[in-house]
Amino acid sequence: MDIVLELFWLFWAAAAAVLIARWCGCENKAAAFTGFVLTPVILTGGMYIAGMTHLPGIAVALMAAAAALFRKYSAAGTLLAALTFLKIVMLPVAFLIVVAVLLLHRRWAGFVWAAAGFALAGGLIVLVLQVRGELLPYLRSLVINVSYSQGTLGASGLHPAVEHLLRVVSLPFLLTFTTFSVTFIMLLRARRKAQQAAIQSEETRTLLVCEVVAFSAGLAVLGITGMWGHHGQVLYLAAVLLAVDAVLYLQTAALGRPAAMAAGALCFALLLSGPVGPEKYYDSVLSAERSVTALAEPSSEAQALLAIAPSGNYARVGQNFDGGHAYGLEEWKLACPRFHQYPFDSRHLLQEAANCLPEADVILIDASAEPLPGKEAWNEYLERVHALLVMKYLCSHGEERICIRQTV
Repeated sequence: MDIVLELFWLFWAAAAAVLIARWCGCENKAAAFTGFVLTPVILTGGMYIAGMTHLPGIAVALMAAAAALFRKYSAAGTLLAALTFLKIVMLPVAFLIVVAVLLLHRRWAGFVWAAAGFALAGGLIVLVLQVRGELLPYLRSLVINVSYSQGTLGASGLHPAVEHLLRVVSLPFLLTFTTFSVTFIMLLRARRKAQQAAIQSEETRTLLVCEVVAFSAGLAVLGITGMWGHHGQVLYLAAVLLAVDAVLYLQTAALGRPAAMAAGALCFALLLSGPVGPEKYYDSVLSAERSVTALAEPSSEAQALLAIAPSGNYARVGQNFDGGHAYGLEEWKLACPRFHQYPFDSRHLLQEAANCLPEADVILIDASAEPLPGKEAWNEYLERVHALLVMKYLCSHGEERICIRQTV
């Protein structure tokens, strides 16, 4: 199912790119090539991690942009509402693109239709969450995520925005950033030099503005929330729009040479994706079967809990890692909402996590729950955990450390 969902979102991202390319004036074959070849190449580049929510967020954002371009403003508003609850960090980027399209085309009534679509869809989602008793927990998770994204910024003395961006910077990020910047400038200069009619068209002007908005808004989002390398995927939305622009230009520049155009566009998309080394792709192919098997295999932590009992309630102490998931524990209730904790979490969040632990009958202690130099709040949290375990729990000391509440 995980693989099917990834393909599902890739398909809709590609379909949205096709629509945008057709709206801008690309021929059918060029638009299909842009959507179903270049777009997946870009979206699965060096910053992509399968299973994360950036891919669906980008797909919905592209769909909202396509809806706005085709004057389906209520649909654009509906998609923005869905994006709010799916991947909120993509919302500012998609929202500004839709606003830019409406302003450029002077579609004042479009604001009303988009707002109506957003209100109706958003209201329905809120109603469903409220009926299920999940609205307040959802809002609380947003607050926690805001605190998490800020972490312990400021320790280096740099501006928070600079710190956020530095946390995101990687070789793939730099390749995407540089390729976008250089190509955008080259396209502008080439069109002006050749005095192409396309640069004067409403469609091309709109696309150029959308590229600038998506790129600038993406950088702004990273400057506020960036924490990890894969967060740089926010720029992939702008990258897809630039790919459409590049194909639109090559369609004229490489007239009569479709093979040359396709080869050039594919090489460009690879650079724009921020590619990793060939050995990474080779390793992925070799480990494909093992990776697919792991999707349906309980982690060692889950297996350790299942060895105790088929059901119960538990909490987990430790940082995030790929094996620290709860697949296979459907009958186990997570007593505390913070499944992962981090050394950069605020003291308040770590105190909340520690206060919740006594509610769990079983506490799973990950190997990453170790004191670290200079992390006072984290070390205090671990001291509280240790004191609790000594007083009220009996712990095993095997490969997976499981602590069970002592009965009086």
